[in-house]
Amino acid sequence: MKHRVRAAVLAAGLMGSTLAMANPQAPVLANTDAAAIVSQQNEIRSEVEQRSGRYRDMAGADRERLLQIQDRVIRQLEGRERTTELSPADRVTLFNDLEQISALVNKAEDDRMVCERTRPIGSNRPVNVCKTVAQRRVEREQALESRRRDSRPVGGW
Repeated sequence: MKHRVRAAVLAAGLMGSTLAMANPQAPVLANTDAAAIVSQQNEIRSEVEQRSGRYRDMAGADRERLLQIQDRVIRQLEGRERTTELSPADRVTLFNDLEQISALVNKAEDDRMVCERTRPIGSNRPVNVCKTVAQRRVEREQALESRRRDSRPVGGW
């Protein structure tokens, strides 16, 4: 519970999910203290490696994946004081990595936010588009259903 709350507070400071969806120009990571993120990841890592508390029953594959993602996060923040020192694309990558960690820790994959930097048609200015894993799955299923419906022959032939 302690990590769920801490992760939620940190994630709220990193990004207002609804803000990013409502305003695609919104920054994915606010001006966040890199040392705070690294410190939090080191705390989680220590408990994961000790296999204590909530991590006692974590599957081996999940544990390995969590540690690999944490390594990536820590490397990316090495030598930085603020997340704003990263490029916009690197902030999106960092945010997605932190969301993966949160999903693994909280066992909430469907609630994990995934952001992409895309260029809307007719524009050269990239924007951040953020959706949960569940939202992305629903959109993918709707697109497949629409494609199937559109490919059916008219008049039953």
